[in-house]
Amino acid sequence: MLEHYGNNLSVELLNLGHLSQFGLRSQESSFKWLQILAVKGLIRSLENRFSKIIPTRQPVCLVAIENKKPIGFIVLKPINRKGTSWSISEPKIINSPVCNSTRRLKSCLLKSALKLESFNIKSFLTRCSICDVESLENSRNEGFQQLKVYTCWVNEMIQKKQDMPSAYKSHNEDYSWDRIKSSNVFDLWKLEQASEAVNLRQIVDRSPKDLFESKLDSTGAISVSDKSSSIVIAGFLPQVFAEEKINLKIVRDVAWDKRLLIALPPIINHISQKNKEAIIESHKEDHQINQLLEDLGWKILDEKILLGKNLLRRAEARKPKTTSSRLESMLGKLGPQTPPLPSPSLERH
Repeated sequence: MLEHYGNNLSVELLNLGHLSQFGLRSQESSFKWLQILAVKGLIRSLENRFSKIIPTRQPVCLVAIENKKPIGFIVLKPINRKGTSWSISEPKIINSPVCNSTRRLKSCLLKSALKLESFNIKSFLTRCSICDVESLENSRNEGFQQLKVYTCWVNEMIQKKQDMPSAYKSHNEDYSWDRIKSSNVFDLWKLEQASEAVNLRQIVDRSPKDLFESKLDSTGAISVSDKSSSIVIAGFLPQVFAEEKINLKIVRDVAWDKRLLIALPPIINHISQKNKEAIIESHKEDHQINQLLEDLGWKILDEKILLGKNLLRRAEARKPKTTSSRLESMLGKLGPQTPPLPSPSLERH
């Protein structure tokens, strides 16, 4: 894949040769991340031979080249097993452009990402910082619409080391933490569905099996049980974007459950111990969860705007209506709205 945009700017697939040209030190996290993406790119090239039978599951990294030097990149990742929905990460600029503006650079990376060749793709998700006006305008120019705003939290406090509480008790109820597994994945999926708007669920198009395959060490479900039953009341799921740092989102039911004040703190503290750079994301309007994170010493790192683009809906909107459908529509509008009145009598008295 190669896209030329003029003014010495082009976009191409990441390869191993780009790694040294970026000018990054091998110890830097971005260098290690690009190494992983380059290896996964090799795996994807093998998957492409069978793409009509098995949709690819590997991320795609596109690199912006200016004056034959890589200066930035963007990453795409399939959200579901079917490959119908893909996420597009925020463009990352490693070296400042010389001949182009950063806005044009980000725009060209996004345009190239949307040209990804796959017969399965029906929708895209992307996101950007609420302060990144350039990326927000570029996304809207490409037909993306705002879906949600996430608050991103980091913990800068040093936590006292403690083991993961697999089970803990409060009053007459037992709380437990389990990694994502076959016995709880459906309940987690239902919580995720409940926390998302209908249009977002349609774009993501994710099944419980997709959720199960996306699990990480820090993802899991919090359950509450008493003498009669056990239910999943919350969970931590990975965000759908391919990013350097671990980004976990909290899912819960629509109605606030006071038991979360007891159930969440031990798990949140353990996540920060296990991965100091982990980022927890909550819905901006979820005031109870946001207050809880603030009380636990977490700080707001950023706010991210989630945007989506449905290719099928746009294609249907562009589809011309036939003459017969237009005529039927016109006749429907001319139809009587009330029963006809009886004709006046013609008899003379």
